[in-house]
Amino acid sequence: MAQILTTGPAHVFIGHCGNTYDTLEYLGTCQKSPGITIQTLKEEVMNDIGGETPISYSNQGQVGTIKLTLNRYDESVFAKIALGLYLSGTGNRTGSRGEITRNQMGVLAQGMEYDFHLMFYFPFHQGFLAGSTAPTHNTSHPEGIHFHSVVPTKEKLSEMGTRARTASLELRAIPKLWFSNTNVDSNGAAGNLNTREFRLYENIKTLPSVLKERVN
Repeated sequence: MAQILTTGPAHVFIGHCGNTYDTLEYLGTCQKSPGITIQTLKEEVMNDIGGETPISYSNQGQVGTIKLTLNRYDESVFAKIALGLYLSGTGNRTGSRGEITRNQMGVLAQGMEYDFHLMFYFPFHQGFLAGSTAPTHNTSHPEGIHFHSVVPTKEKLSEMGTRARTASLELRAIPKLWFSNTNVDSNGAAGNLNTREFRLYENIKTLPSVLKERVN
C-alpha cells in the first residue's frame, strides 16, 4: 500500500461533476490531515511449470481508502451521503438516516450514479513547496486531489453536547471509466481520439476560485 502525502487540514467538496468542478458542494473542513491510502491489486498467474509458485502477476488496478474527521461541516450536504449513497434529494434519490428504500437496496453505486466525486483542497500546500518548484509543482504537493468515484463505508458522529460536534468518515474510492474527447490522455500523451482510461484520482495544481469561495 502507498500513503499519499497530504499537506495539513483540507477542505472537502463532493457531488457530481464533468470537466468542471462548478457543481461540487462544500462538505466540510478536516480537523487534521486526511488519511489517504492507495492499494495496488495483483492477481497471481499460475501454470504447471511454476507449481505452487506464481510465475507472474497480473495488474488488477488500484483502489483507495480515505479516512477523515470533520470538525466543521454543512449538515445539508452531509445528509446526502449519510445512507452510504449519494442522494441528490429528487426522485429515488431521497432518504433519511437509517431508512433505505426498496429502490436503493442493491443498487450499483457507480453504474447508477449513486457514487460521487470528492475533491480535497489543501490551503496550506504552498508551505510544503521548494521555491524553485512552487510555480509548476503539481504532483507530490498539489493544491487539490480529485477522486472520481467514492462511496462512504463508515460514519461516526461524536455525541451531542456543549462541545463542537465532529463527524468521522471512512470512504472507498474505485477507478471510473473516463473518455477523452481529444487525442490526449490524462498524462498529456498523444493517442487515439476518445481514449479510454480508468481514473482513480488526479492531482490538481490549482483549484478554480469558484470552489475556494465556497469555504466561508
